[in-house]
Amino acid sequence: MNIRTSQFYFILLSFFVFTSLANAQQIFPNSNGYYVDALRYSQKSISGTSRTQGMAGVGVATGADISSAQINPAGLGLLRKGEMTITGSLGAANTTSNYFGSSSDDVRIFGGIPNFGFVFSNAKDDLQQGDFRGGSFAISFSKIHNFQNQININGVNPNNSIIDDFAQQGNRIGLNRLNQESDDYADNKVTGFPDYTSAAYYSRLIDQTQVDTFFLPNVFTSYLINNVQQSEIIKIKNGMYQWDFAYGGNYKDKIYFGGGIGLVRINYRREGEYNEVIKNPELQSITILDKYSARGGGINFKGGIIVRPIDALRVGLNFTTPTYFSVNEVNDGTLSSVVNGSNLSVPLLQTINNYSMFSPMTFSSGVAYFFGKHGFVSADLELVDYRNSRLINSPGKNFYEGDNRTIKSIYQTTANIKIGAELRYESLRFRLGYAFFGDPFAGGKQSPFAEPASLDRSRNAFTLGFGIRQSNMYFDVALIAYPNVKSFYQLYNSVSPDEVIAPNGEIIPLVNAGPAPVAEIKNTLTTFNFTIGTYFGR
Repeated sequence: MNIRTSQFYFILLSFFVFTSLANAQQIFPNSNGYYVDALRYSQKSISGTSRTQGMAGVGVATGADISSAQINPAGLGLLRKGEMTITGSLGAANTTSNYFGSSSDDVRIFGGIPNFGFVFSNAKDDLQQGDFRGGSFAISFSKIHNFQNQININGVNPNNSIIDDFAQQGNRIGLNRLNQESDDYADNKVTGFPDYTSAAYYSRLIDQTQVDTFFLPNVFTSYLINNVQQSEIIKIKNGMYQWDFAYGGNYKDKIYFGGGIGLVRINYRREGEYNEVIKNPELQSITILDKYSARGGGINFKGGIIVRPIDALRVGLNFTTPTYFSVNEVNDGTLSSVVNGSNLSVPLLQTINNYSMFSPMTFSSGVAYFFGKHGFVSADLELVDYRNSRLINSPGKNFYEGDNRTIKSIYQTTANIKIGAELRYESLRFRLGYAFFGDPFAGGKQSPFAEPASLDRSRNAFTLGFGIRQSNMYFDVALIAYPNVKSFYQLYNSVSPDEVIAPNGEIIPLVNAGPAPVAEIKNTLTTFNFTIGTYFGR
């Protein structure tokens, strides 16, 4: 991660941004920001067919759906026919930001195919003998987490400018390194700068301090301005996807068991355009174009069981091993400015990094009660301990040690609850559901940066569904809404007071100090899914 990427902590996956720590929690000084990635790739959304999504994703005990390949493979043992299915989706991410009292709205429309698959069944019919009643093998593809979002932030910052942050960082980096990096770029020895502070120095957005007749070398100052018009548009794309290969068997129509392997794919892209319009005779504006992408793959294994003690009741259990991920990330950026009417644009060096990590193991349980042929109600409980996410250090190196310690410090175990119901009337199906995803941060409403401690990052989802079942095919639709998901976005670092004493004893402030400039974000994600499936075999 480059400096801007690590300080612009945009979280929650796809549309969640982290925020200030409790006294018992801390971000360790040698962290590199990868604890953010560890959470992003450990969370999931409601997924599967429209039938499953219309009931908020319940499925640990219900089974009899291709979504069982992902949720609990034992549920495949309840299928009696082969089938193939495909799901289409259309969604919108609506976002409202509040930045220093200014409100801005934005929306991102997206679509795609979040689920498809095949089931091959060798279930025995009622006339065949034997305790083992056959089973089903499934191959399915699912979008398990959605990153899609777009945020528009706009307001007047009364405290400081991003140049204050650059000046403060410059004082920590030192003049010698900044001069060397500028010389290397000017002599075409390199094609860009390692960070935005170096680019700002080359662009003369920060310079050595000079007040009247006093010149203070090796000390940087900003333009010492405030009431700066600031804005940023953040576009986030794509998601996490999983291929599942699973088998579920049937013993005496009482015990269903199964297992499978999941192959996960990460595709995360974020583009940010930050702007400042500055009322200064020398410097008119700053624009930062920041691009970050992460692609990777992972693997996990799962196993589960469903027990039917009586015809009306099913109880299910499932566990999924930690997912091993290998991730490749790429950072690009450009700093542009208008100084004395002249445009200057300088690039950052493209940085590429590969890392590996484990997401936490998950345990889930479920219960379903059936009212004969009239429908059922079901509930799932999933436990996820986000403290068990872990980045893997190379042999003999501890680059991620601070991130791993931070993960243990700021995250906690959460309980995710899903409740769903289906009402049947002849060939028609009516569904509804509710899901609650607990706050992954320890301390409840505490968080890692400098924002209000009242932020609750838990998520609620409400779902509705409808379906038609025929002897040879089915059609389902589902509406899923995550309303009013709250988060914060930090535009750049907080700026602490910096000052020097001139030779005449004058105290000279170097920067405009102030807390981290953060915007409050409210997001509503809505998706409409439709599934078509057909049966084959006997």
